[in-house]
Amino acid sequence: MSSDEPQELPQTLADLSTPAFVINRHAFAENCRAVLKQVALGGIRLRPHIKTHKTVEGAFLQVCGNETNNDNGKSTSPFDENASGFVTSTLPEIELLVDAAPKLKGPFLDILYGVGISESKLSRIHALQTKLSKIDDSGKIHVMVDHPSQVEWMEQFCRNVSKSFQFSAFLKLDTGYHRAGTTCDARGVDVAMKIIQSPHVTLFGLYSHCGHAYDVNTPEDLKDIAVTDMKLITGFMDLLRERLEPMDTDFPMEKLVVSVGSTPSAFSHDTGSVSVPNLELHPGNYTLYDRQQLWTGVCPSTNHVAGRVLSRVIGHYLDRNTVLLDAGATALTKDGAPQGGVCQITGYEDESSGIVCHKMSQEVVQIKPSTEGGTMPYDQFPLGKLVTLLPNHSCLAAACFDTYYIIDDPSCQFKSDQPIVDQWIPAKGW
Repeated sequence: MSSDEPQELPQTLADLSTPAFVINRHAFAENCRAVLKQVALGGIRLRPHIKTHKTVEGAFLQVCGNETNNDNGKSTSPFDENASGFVTSTLPEIELLVDAAPKLKGPFLDILYGVGISESKLSRIHALQTKLSKIDDSGKIHVMVDHPSQVEWMEQFCRNVSKSFQFSAFLKLDTGYHRAGTTCDARGVDVAMKIIQSPHVTLFGLYSHCGHAYDVNTPEDLKDIAVTDMKLITGFMDLLRERLEPMDTDFPMEKLVVSVGSTPSAFSHDTGSVSVPNLELHPGNYTLYDRQQLWTGVCPSTNHVAGRVLSRVIGHYLDRNTVLLDAGATALTKDGAPQGGVCQITGYEDESSGIVCHKMSQEVVQIKPSTEGGTMPYDQFPLGKLVTLLPNHSCLAAACFDTYYIIDDPSCQFKSDQPIVDQWIPAKGW
């Protein structure tokens, strides 16, 4: 239990105040094992993103697949041999991993801050790197760079604060998502050279995010995005080699880490067809999955959606043919999903169920019949009934809560009498 002051756990889901966030550890671990198996089959490595759950317990499962070592004593390490490190989206997430590093080490010693670095955060990165180095001198915190000014900020910081300090950087490349990243052409090579020639910044790797894979839902389209991603990156590496060749530099291209992918594309990268020696995947949402990932097809079934929002029925409105639940935008957010609807009720996921969560406000969700003229089955939703909701976007829904209640349910039914076995406390803030 990740609480500074251990508290007595509620016994079952029925004992929880709602809304609450519940994680089925059984499904969470199964999702983690599937991705670990995928990288093993591809002969590559895994740098999982922890932004979805923001917990030590979840991070541990991402890099070992189980709560305990399951290799029959063949290794002294509990971690999968293909686990290289982690990606984070906030500095408190880095702090969480660094605090766990003295006990766990392994991939907890290699952390990428996966948002473009800003000048205001350099002092905190420096302090965290100093702390991690005291735990293990091999420990590394990497920053993300896609603009020359970021390199100049780091150089100025080192001149002013610590002339011997070296920042480690991934160069962010845009391979089609068009949210962040430099271009995979001469302009991108210019940024790479700025890093390589810097006395205070080391180019550790290249990073791309296939975020546009969230917009497609066929195996062919997902495959096309993954293939294009690798084609652009390998082409960029060729351009960088050409730029370096006539120069007097000993930059080790063969050691450059290449980190690619996203949850939707995680199972679509044909790693056997490319020659990249240090290739790794960095998905994150796969730990919990959600309605969005059910739509893309990467989530095998609703049983794999490990994170749910617990809610209760608080209103019957026969004149409007609706029922009201006590979880709204502050528990689920208003992020949409291609299927429509603001969320889904466990047990009513199919269109044939006749029920749709159709409208959301700050603290409540309205449910109604999915067809015009349909009848609301009020007897199935008595006042006070406990229901669990599949979020459209689990990363955002989880971030609404300060505590996650953990169950271990192979049936994946989230029944009200399901025992609570643990609680996880996520990192909060930025």
